Amino acid sequence: MAKDKPAFSLRGDLKQRDVTKLDLELAKLAGEYLVLRGMSSRMAAYLKAAIAAGWFLEPETATRQVTEGKVTRTEYLFGGVDVDEMAPNEAYRAGHAVSELYDSFTTLDPN
Repeated sequence: MAKDKPAFSLRGDLKQRDVTKLDLELAKLAGEYLVLRGMSSRMAAYLKAAIAAGWFLEPETATRQVTEGKVTRTEYLFGGVDVDEMAPNEAYRAGHAVSELYDSFTTLDPN
């Protein structure tokens, strides 16, 4: 039986402040996710940054701080599921949609 793909919807009304917020959230993850990791981790970083930047209309998204012993980390929840616990292909799909939206708002029209 095929699983239904989780529905998601991204904002279409982004302004420069929204793009800047995503950039700043990505910068927080850069050393951990973008520099030394593969494409799947990069798309997960886009997904996490978009969650923190408020780019999703649905599903409900949130961040929360989780302390385990002396270590505090941020969980990025996408429809109630921590991004790190998602199937890699689903995190990739959502992160790729964020990346494409980002590109559509930041690429100059050649004309």
